[in-house]
Amino acid sequence: MFVATRPARSTPMCLMEYDDRLSITGPWPASAYSDGDYDTALIEAVRALTAGLIERGLLSEVPGLTSHETQAAADAHFAEHSAALHNTVTAFDEVRYGGIEATKSRARAAIDLENQISSATPASSDDAPVMAVPR
Repeated sequence: MFVATRPARSTPMCLMEYDDRLSITGPWPASAYSDGDYDTALIEAVRALTAGLIERGLLSEVPGLTSHETQAAADAHFAEHSAALHNTVTAFDEVRYGGIEATKSRARAAIDLENQISSATPASSDDAPVMAVPR
């Protein structure tokens, strides 16, 4: 189950809540974007990115997974997207937790990044740097 409510700012939340169905089916981020719901489009694009990394075995599925852990895993395998990942995760945090509205361009950038990474070949684990994210 994907969390769709906005928590109080003082409440820590994880990026995703999981159930037995991890895959995101259908063009949910693009649909929200087309409807002009840029907040949802950006948030769901980052969640789709996270789900894709998990499904490809590039990120461990753990409770409390954060957008920064998604960024670290993606950076380890897709270094050429490092700047875009940083910008997208920053935008995600601002929208999801900071109450800032997503812009059309930031939502589009998040969707495009998810599409690029989902179709890219990851660097092998031998080539990727080892990243540690404190838990």
